[in-house]
Amino acid sequence: MIIVEGPDGAGKSTLVGSLAAELDLEVGERATKDRDKLYEVTRQDTYTALAKGVKGHKSPLIWDRLFFSEMVYSPAVGRDCEFSLEEQVFVKQVLSAMGCPIIICRPPLDAVEENVRAAEQMKGVKENIRRIYNHYGSVAENMPWLIWYDYTGELTGKGSFKSYDEIVTACEYYIKKRKVRSW
Repeated sequence: MIIVEGPDGAGKSTLVGSLAAELDLEVGERATKDRDKLYEVTRQDTYTALAKGVKGHKSPLIWDRLFFSEMVYSPAVGRDCEFSLEEQVFVKQVLSAMGCPIIICRPPLDAVEENVRAAEQMKGVKENIRRIYNHYGSVAENMPWLIWYDYTGELTGKGSFKSYDEIVTACEYYIKKRKVRSW
């Protein structure tokens, strides 16, 4: 499985669509289409994705947000996290063991804010976008396997930010490696 995370307005859905088309991947189906209720199914969707990833679904699925978004959005919008602390540790360990690409879309804040202002958002996002944006950095600490992406290219080559081509290469490597890995 491949997971694409990041704040609203960061280019996640565009990246998911591009990678799905280029790598001939199926997009993971979320349990609801209602954006305001995504958090209610994130826990269930995360475990479904993990099960399909471990069991070796016919081809890797690419997911537009899962686990990490819950770690960011729940405190930012003032609600309890859907994952217990034990579950958070467990999910991180499974994702690490799977070695699946987890791409964090995080272009410069001004680009994210402009995109958020231009589109309808879930409740609490517009007024908390700076907090959400900053929290993605802290949630990802101590997880060196994450891949950082900036669709504007402004941050590419700085620190751990990768270009689109580098992300495609990392995903291709994972897909090839996954075919020979036995769980």
